[in-house]
Amino acid sequence: MSSIRTLICAAAIATAALAAPLTANAESTASDDSPSVSASSCSVSGGSVNFISKMKSIENGTTLKMKLELQRRTLPSGEWTSVSAPGFGQWYESPSTAKNQIYIISQPVSGLSIGNSYRARVSYLWIAKSGRVLRSIEDVKSSACDQPDLRPDLYPTLSSVKRGPGGNAQYTVALHNTGLGASASFATALRVNGVDRPALVAPGLGAGKLGALGFTAPSCISGTKLRIEVDSLKVVAERDETNNVIEPSCPL
Repeated sequence: MSSIRTLICAAAIATAALAAPLTANAESTASDDSPSVSASSCSVSGGSVNFISKMKSIENGTTLKMKLELQRRTLPSGEWTSVSAPGFGQWYESPSTAKNQIYIISQPVSGLSIGNSYRARVSYLWIAKSGRVLRSIEDVKSSACDQPDLRPDLYPTLSSVKRGPGGNAQYTVALHNTGLGASASFATALRVNGVDRPALVAPGLGAGKLGALGFTAPSCISGTKLRIEVDSLKVVAERDETNNVIEPSCPL
């Protein structure tokens, strides 16, 4: 089962901040002349983040400009690429400022996709009254806002097959959850010699945890394939649904 979100950028909030008097988004003093951008209120459950970018005027009458670019990569370590989104990729410009005033842009984004990470990359310009560029800084990056997939991921392995009395064998199946979330209880099915055995129900399995089930069934015929399937009733929404079935060879 996959999860899809639609990227929504609240550009109106950033625009409103520009329209307000600069003193509403300014501080009288600042200890650092370097501009900054941060990823604030990063929410996995809400699929959202708010990028806050700041820069300080370096002389009276300076016009401050900044451009935010939204970037995304696949977790855990994909390449960063630019994402087209409203409110990003355009220059925001302040009114004329007094020295040391700070200009702030707040750009919220929602609908972030599960399994990705997001950051803002910002460029800054300081423009004198004459139109001359006083200072230019590019490639300032925020911290990343990760959107990990919190679903469980179940898969089985065959731990052992031991002969028992009456032509039967004991099949021990290990149950793995390598996902970031706990699973509810689920059925596990075993097929021996082409015949499906009654499924067994495993209790919920925590994230990163290991469980086991023991089946008693006829001894498998050497050279044949067993078939083991976790979540055989497909009640657990998993990060990966393609690894639920294995077909190991009979070890007897």
